[in-house]
Amino acid sequence: MTTRDAASPDIHAHPLTRLMAAFVLETQASDIPAAAMLSGRQLILDTIGVSLLASTHRIGKLISAQAKALGGHAPVASVFGGGDLRVAPGFAAQANGTMANALDYDGGGHLPTHILPAVLAVAEETGASGRDALAAFVLAYEAAGRLTKVIDAKREQHEGPTYRGWWHVGLIGPLAAALAVCRLKNATLEQTLSAIGISTASSAGFRRSMGTMTKSLHSGNAARGGIEAAMLAMSGFTGDPEIVEAPLGFVATIALPDERDPTPVTVKMGRPYLLEKSPGVKQYPAVTPGHGIITASIRLAREGGFAIDDIVAIESDYRTFSLSRMEARDEEEAGFCPQFLIAASLVHGAFGPSQIKPVAIADLRVQALSKRVSQIPKSPGDGNVVTLRLRDGRTLSARARGERAFDAAYIETKFRDCASHVLKSGAVSALVEIVDGLEREASIDRLMTLSRGG
Repeated sequence: MTTRDAASPDIHAHPLTRLMAAFVLETQASDIPAAAMLSGRQLILDTIGVSLLASTHRIGKLISAQAKALGGHAPVASVFGGGDLRVAPGFAAQANGTMANALDYDGGGHLPTHILPAVLAVAEETGASGRDALAAFVLAYEAAGRLTKVIDAKREQHEGPTYRGWWHVGLIGPLAAALAVCRLKNATLEQTLSAIGISTASSAGFRRSMGTMTKSLHSGNAARGGIEAAMLAMSGFTGDPEIVEAPLGFVATIALPDERDPTPVTVKMGRPYLLEKSPGVKQYPAVTPGHGIITASIRLAREGGFAIDDIVAIESDYRTFSLSRMEARDEEEAGFCPQFLIAASLVHGAFGPSQIKPVAIADLRVQALSKRVSQIPKSPGDGNVVTLRLRDGRTLSARARGERAFDAAYIETKFRDCASHVLKSGAVSALVEIVDGLEREASIDRLMTLSRGG
């Protein structure tokens, strides 16, 4: 394929399905850059941590009970949390994927929330090594991340599928999980092509679900759907082997002709890996566009010079595209409600796991302050501004961007904080050690035993 061909906007001219399948199946673990493997380990640690934290919330308890009720017939895969629960792989992946996405505290563009649960469930079932599990995770992450860019080429211009309401987690997640599982199960190329085709039967997802439990179920369903697709394909079930690029197929249906760009797969996949640059992890359990207003509010709270009761009005230039919930009535809405994020950050001078507990959401000081927040048009400059208008006539302002955390020490600290809500300190430290040396683990049994509270 020439460079010109590779960049052709005619999506039907490119064997995207086959390119992704071959990349994930045929790349040797030894050929994956060390930097990508490091980022993979960091995301695995972070994803397990936020999942363990979510297991203590209502959504975690509900989805774990669902897994136990439906998947108890083949208890070989672990469900995150303190219940020492093992169920069938598909339902373990569904539960863990839902918990990974539940608090919107996960990193890596939500890709780990569906790829990792599928990888861990199948690796535990098959006895795969830590190195094999990590390689499958990193390679599927790369393919899925590139496919996301294929369909969302106009996202920076606020155009494309995302801005029509599609959510990439539900769309691409089943394909990503299927790719990872096919590698772990040593599927053939033809079986993997069928698995990708089968997996698209599970592709769905609307951004309107953000702020509800259904939002995180997209990740859980994607992880389960990927496992199911691989199993069916390897048993002889068929799927379209060109589903990604074919007319009436995945890309053609989701993205309009001027919204597509095949080059992320045809030219850029693995050149370099997306994970060669650390994706960072989230500092706050809230949707990413809320991080700027949280940081600005915390900055104002720490600078001080006012009392909460002195605040007459608060103005901020947040965007309601993702910050779509105008009231925080529960743990799901809280992370998507700009008024709550600002008020809670000002009241507490921080925003972390403690601020999304029911008692914190019901805090009368936060509820009262939330009612004083109003949206203003986007002002010049990077990030978001938060302006306080005080009773004595003063005006205090701060502007901030929603920065990710890249420091390894911070990532470990965040994991320890999240995991400590469920596990004893010894188990938490052991998990840090296991993930750090994941490539040396003959199996992931220790990792999963500790992660389920066993």
